[in-house]
Amino acid sequence: MSRAWTGALIVCVLMSAGVLRGDVASSEGLAPTVYLLGKGISTATDPQDRVREAREDARADLVKSIRTVVQSEYLRRKEEIGERFESVAVSQTVSTASMEIAGVQYRLRDEGKTTYALAYVDREEAKRLHYEIADRTAQEISAALENARRLAHAGRRDEALRAYAAIYPLLARLDDALAVLLVVHGEPPTVPVASSTVDAEIDQVENAAPTSLADAAALLVRRLDRCAPMGSAVLVQTPVYSSASFSSPFASHFRRLIEVALGPRAVPMTTSFQARGVDTRRDAARQSSARVLLRSAYVESGEDIEIIGFADRVETAERVGSARVVLPRALAVEANLDTRPQNFAEALADSHEIGDAELEVVSGALRLELWTNRGADGLAFEEGDVYKLYVRTNRPCTVRLLYHLADGTRVVMFEDYTIPATMANRVVEIPERYSVSAPFGVERVQGFAYVKTPPPIKTRRQLIAGVSYDVLDESLGSAMARYRGFVRQGDVDDNTTTSLTLTTIRREGGTPR
Repeated sequence: MSRAWTGALIVCVLMSAGVLRGDVASSEGLAPTVYLLGKGISTATDPQDRVREAREDARADLVKSIRTVVQSEYLRRKEEIGERFESVAVSQTVSTASMEIAGVQYRLRDEGKTTYALAYVDREEAKRLHYEIADRTAQEISAALENARRLAHAGRRDEALRAYAAIYPLLARLDDALAVLLVVHGEPPTVPVASSTVDAEIDQVENAAPTSLADAAALLVRRLDRCAPMGSAVLVQTPVYSSASFSSPFASHFRRLIEVALGPRAVPMTTSFQARGVDTRRDAARQSSARVLLRSAYVESGEDIEIIGFADRVETAERVGSARVVLPRALAVEANLDTRPQNFAEALADSHEIGDAELEVVSGALRLELWTNRGADGLAFEEGDVYKLYVRTNRPCTVRLLYHLADGTRVVMFEDYTIPATMANRVVEIPERYSVSAPFGVERVQGFAYVKTPPPIKTRRQLIAGVSYDVLDESLGSAMARYRGFVRQGDVDDNTTTSLTLTTIRREGGTPR
């Protein structure tokens, strides 16, 4: 068993017990089939701060829903849509509220000292607007690339590199527009150039092919700074693998190398994180006293690894810049670092089961949030690390938590935990604490929330490392099918599910945290 569970229930009040009613969207005539929707809430003391926070939360919820659909659509339709959307799927894996979405409107409602916000975009309008943005951006990329090539041909190296760097934010904007088009089933315009072409041309001009992982990390930082200087107080998140949400020993090591390249500009991640809203990445950065959030993903292509980095201003969610670095896979092999978690195939299969369930039962009326004391995104824990879990719902309900261990064992953490009205919108610390040990790989906490009576769950008692646990006594596919079947029979506004992905890694050395 890879977890030691101890502790006591602690309830911390962060929000008042206001309830986000399920009829908000329907009463406003904003059906999910017609609109892309996101909901937010704030109980800040200052009325202006409440409005700002509620709007930010609603926008982040909208971004999260788009990102989830993009990832699922890409996985399900990969052969059909081919490589057109690979860059989109990868970039949306690390998206935050800085994602550019056109045509977003807001509706607000105050109930006492709680403000609720609804962010919405008409799907047909989104299709039109984002085609125009994608088409215009594609033309800007063509012009910018022609200018960069002209400067490079003239031998004006530094100017050429700055011109190439200016293309990456355009590529990121294009990915955002294509992501929305994918979600609303719009046809994309012709894209003039692949990001890999820009990467190759920059490498040729810069003549700085990395010869070590440290070189690659330093090159990524240098290219991000060339877009726009990141300045001080940068929080680095662990890179995630491709369009998935899990990490690897290579990614954990590369994060440390990025921090080394940043030097004193890097700030450590808080170890006492508490989520205020949906955008947990920005919340974590704020609570770490960071001014810039640096997040990244990586993909494997033949004998190469491509690292894609994004930098955002924490307070404004403004995109500072984006950059890419290609390095030989042999550098990771020489360093004895796996680029995939040990249970990669199993984790990818589970992603289909859990991801499909999320999309089918996710509801704007009932919201369930999960996070750890180190945040909720890009989580990578090393052997001996200790972490805590938290849950919050916006309505009274029953919560069930299922823990998916790296070896495939699925432990029932809480079968029926009641969240009364007095605890709605409050943070609940899960009683157990978790100490990371073998087996290592991708693990997940999957949460289910039910306003009505939850469906039965099939379990058996199993002795693991001398401790008796209730474990799932059926396949994950069978369990998810039953849960989805249960939801279809009732009101989907009274059920929801979410999951939290983390990667456990054998410690390279040093003292457990």
